[in-house]
Amino acid sequence: MTVRTRFAPSPTGSLHIGGARTALYNYLLAKKLGGQFILRIEDTDTERNSRESLDHLLRELSWLGLHWDEGVKEKTLDSFGSHGPYQQSQRNDLYMRYANQLIESGMAYYCFADEATVDAHRELHKDAPQIHFSSPDREQSLEAAKARLQAGEQAVVRFKNTHADSAFVLQDLVRGEITFPGHMIGDFVLMRADGRPVYNFCCAIDDCEMAITHVLRGEEHLPNTLRQLMIIDALELKRPEYGHLSLILGEGNKKLSKRDGAASVSDFIEKGFIPEGLVNYLALLGWSDPESREILSLKALEHAFGTDRLHAAAPHFDMQKLRWVNHQQIQQYAPQQLAQACMPFLQRANLVPKQGEAWTSDVLPKFQLDLHTLDDICGIFAKLCDHSAVLTDSAKDVLKWPKVPKLLEDWTESLLNTLSDVDVTLTQPEAASAYLKHFDQETTTYIDLIRYLEQVVPTDPHAQKMLPATLYQLLDKITQTADESLQVQLEQYLDPDTYLGIAKLLQQTHGVKGKDLFMPLRVAILGNHEGMDLKMACQLIPIGSLIKRALYALITMRLQQAAS
Repeated sequence: MTVRTRFAPSPTGSLHIGGARTALYNYLLAKKLGGQFILRIEDTDTERNSRESLDHLLRELSWLGLHWDEGVKEKTLDSFGSHGPYQQSQRNDLYMRYANQLIESGMAYYCFADEATVDAHRELHKDAPQIHFSSPDREQSLEAAKARLQAGEQAVVRFKNTHADSAFVLQDLVRGEITFPGHMIGDFVLMRADGRPVYNFCCAIDDCEMAITHVLRGEEHLPNTLRQLMIIDALELKRPEYGHLSLILGEGNKKLSKRDGAASVSDFIEKGFIPEGLVNYLALLGWSDPESREILSLKALEHAFGTDRLHAAAPHFDMQKLRWVNHQQIQQYAPQQLAQACMPFLQRANLVPKQGEAWTSDVLPKFQLDLHTLDDICGIFAKLCDHSAVLTDSAKDVLKWPKVPKLLEDWTESLLNTLSDVDVTLTQPEAASAYLKHFDQETTTYIDLIRYLEQVVPTDPHAQKMLPATLYQLLDKITQTADESLQVQLEQYLDPDTYLGIAKLLQQTHGVKGKDLFMPLRVAILGNHEGMDLKMACQLIPIGSLIKRALYALITMRLQQAAS
């Protein structure tokens, strides 16, 4: 026997994380047992289904790496496999054939009671759900029913439940033996009056027609199971084996929702989780590895999975645990793979450094250990891009420390001393800046220009509101028209030995160490009192940017001094 599992979503929205786990478990069971994983689309709810939702759902399954052996093709929706079509909306002739078979055998009948009559019964017995609707047409002859249909009356097709005194026993793959008393349900609808089949009828027929051997699904489907068993047995078809998975619980022991951080696969993609991390974590929400491993690849899961280690107890979704698992999986990425995964997040946040994507790809692996999600790279790279390295309130507090003014002056001078004297011409329109309106030289060195700006900008009453944008724009425009040798120097990086030499000199000169030394430097380099290792930062931020940032910190400090 070939094991055949299936995932049968309805295309009414994004793939919920519970549905993703169901798909994963069915996929893993098929792969573990050398079987086939089938994707069936349950799209009979024409009011709620959409092509957009279906396309989205297929992309999410593919992103997870759960590639199906039979079903619909991702882009064209064409069926592939020997048991198609795989969209229920295209299988109505099959359902009609089985419905007629049940009607002809007396196991189903036409019911002409209108919805108002059924609703009135339901309202009358709302406190006694065990009292089922009794159709006046239950014992009507088939000939009489067909005559009424011929006359234009409308009817649903109901299954005739003759098992009120019987019990249906299910050996559930997750929960063990479950007994369903036959009297739990009455005569239930198979086909609507407009000719559309209901869910339970489609599901039972399709599972048998597609030779599905194992069905793993959420526990919310337990109430459907009795109806499906009755249909399958009445048609003398072969039952699949069922396993009902517990709900994934969020905060307050309630079903997982957006309040818990994310509810769909798309939410997790947007937050920067990788498929390896999400699949790994989902596998552990209701199943345990026989070797007690917590970090497993999809291939490892395929080898290890088994229904004997599925748990009936409802698992709790833990975002911090997911982030940890995702972090561990990110560490497995090769440099180029990491770059490809992170780049869309940097592009979306407009954080690709001006050095370009090739440079960025080389730099990304240096931060691999800091990533719990791909989106974390944005917080890191924000400090590498000048327009995002804005001084935080806590950074501005550091600038008020007693020894910081002289320390930052010397840091700035140390950076300037790495440059050779190169003249810049101030005849361009940008030289008309308010910061330079009293500067009476057409030519000066870049170093002297920085020193001048350090003194004059704090006197501008509007500087506080305009920093750092106006300052950076001015310097960028001037350097763009400067001698190429200056541009080359400003695009260089401090090598580790040079940075360490400057830091050591500052320590000795000012008698500071530890946070009293490195926190002010971090403020001048990153705009915050905390962040990445400074030696690494100086290898990633060009000298020109370090000078601009140091100048920005100095000017801000002087503005604070003037205001106090």
